[in-house]
Amino acid sequence: MSRHIDDIKNMLFDEPDFDSDNNDDEVKTRFDVHKFGIKGFEKSKYEDARVALAVNLGAKIMFTFIIGFILVLILLYASKKFYWSGTRCPSKDRMDDKIVVITGSNTGIGKSTAIELAKRVILLYASKKFYWSGTRCPSKDRMDDKIVVITGSNTGIGKSTAIELAKRGARIILACRNQQRAEEAKQEIQIKSNNNQIEIEILDTSSLQSVRECATRLRKRLPRIDVLINNAGVLTQSNEKSIDGFEIHFATNYLGHFLLTNLLLDLLKKAPSARIINVAALAHQFFNCQIHWDDINLEKTSYKAFYAYARSKLANIMFTNELAKRLKGTNITANSLHPGLVHTEFIRYAGSRYEKILYIIEQLITPILWIFIKSSEEGAQTTIYLASDIHLDNVSGKYFSDCVEIQPSKMTLNEEDNRRLWLLSEKMTKLDDSLKNF
Repeated sequence: MSRHIDDIKNMLFDEPDFDSDNNDDEVKTRFDVHKFGIKGFEKSKYEDARVALAVNLGAKIMFTFIIGFILVLILLYASKKFYWSGTRCPSKDRMDDKIVVITGSNTGIGKSTAIELAKRVILLYASKKFYWSGTRCPSKDRMDDKIVVITGSNTGIGKSTAIELAKRGARIILACRNQQRAEEAKQEIQIKSNNNQIEIEILDTSSLQSVRECATRLRKRLPRIDVLINNAGVLTQSNEKSIDGFEIHFATNYLGHFLLTNLLLDLLKKAPSARIINVAALAHQFFNCQIHWDDINLEKTSYKAFYAYARSKLANIMFTNELAKRLKGTNITANSLHPGLVHTEFIRYAGSRYEKILYIIEQLITPILWIFIKSSEEGAQTTIYLASDIHLDNVSGKYFSDCVEIQPSKMTLNEEDNRRLWLLSEKMTKLDDSLKNF
C-alpha cells in the first residue's frame, strides 16, 4: 500500500518524462498505469491520466475503509454478544403453579421476564394438555337402559366414571363400603348428570362375607347387569390382614372382585352383551412382581406396601385373562386397564399413624407433580371407553391404557399361571360353597 502511495505522489506532483524528439502539446509518453489497475490510457493527456489515477486510488481507499468498518462492526457485535450483554440465566427450572408479581413489567427487564415466564407456562400447559393428561374417550355412544355396577364409586376414578356413564343414560349402582360417602356421591352424580337412576349398594371388597351379601341383594333387585366395573382399591402403608386373614391389598383389590364377579355371572349372562372391566395398574410391571405361590400373604419376605399393591394389580390382569378364556363363546367380555398416574384419595387408607404426615407430603409435592398426574376425570377415560364403545362388543382378554390396547407384563400372558391363580382363588374364597348357597 505504501509503495502505491509513493508511486502516485511521483505521478501527480513530478514532471513527466517526455520523449525528447516530440515537441507537440499532446503527451506522447505512455504512462505505466497498469500497476494501478487502469488499462487503455496510452497517449492520454497528462491531466487526464492524473485524474484517472486519483479516482482509482480513491476507490481502493474507499474499499479498504468499508472492509475495515465491517470488521469493526463484527468485533463490536461479538463483544456485545459475549461480554457486555452479561451471562444468560443458567437455570432451566420450571415455574409450575407459581404465582409471580412483577413491578414495572410493561417494559424493559420486567417485560422480558414476564415474556419468558409466559413461554414456560404455555409450554407446560401444552405438555400437560396434550400428553400427560392422556387421551379423551373417543366414544360418544349412549348407555340408555344399561345397568352398570361400579365398585369403589363414591370417589376418584369410580365416581368420575359413574358421572359420565350416567350422563349417557345408564342406571348406575354405586357399590361402596361407606354409606354416608356414597349418599354424598349419589347426590353429586345426580346433579352433574341430570340422571336420577343412581342407586347405592353397601360393599366392602376386603370382606368376603360383605361380597356375598352384596351379591345376594343385587341378584334379587336387578334383572340383569350390562357392565360390571371392578374399580375399588386400596394402598395402605401398614402390613394389615383382612377380616378373612389375607394380605389387605390382595384381599381388597383382587380376591373380593374375583368372588363378586363369579357370583354375578348369572346376571351378566342375562344381558344381550355384557362387559366386565377390571381396573389394574402399570405398577404390576415393577419390581419383578410375582404372585409368590408359597407365600400368598407375604409373611416370609420383607413387607413393602407398594409391592403388595402392585402384586394385587398383577393378579387382576391374570384373573381377567383367565376369565376371558373361560367366557369365550358367551355374551360376556372381560378386559383390564391401566388408568394412568391419577390423583385419588388412596392416602385416606394409610391409617391414623401415617395419614397426617402423608397428607402434608402430598400437599407439598402436588404442585411439582401436577404436570405428570391425571385428574380423576382424566383417569376415568379408558374405563368409560371400555364400558361404552359399541365397537368393543367382541373384544376380550385385552389390556388397555389411554383408550388403546397395550401389552401387559409377560407373566400375565402365562396361561398355566393364570389358571393356577384361578384355582387358588377358588379355594381362598370358597367359591364353590358360595355358589351352592345361590
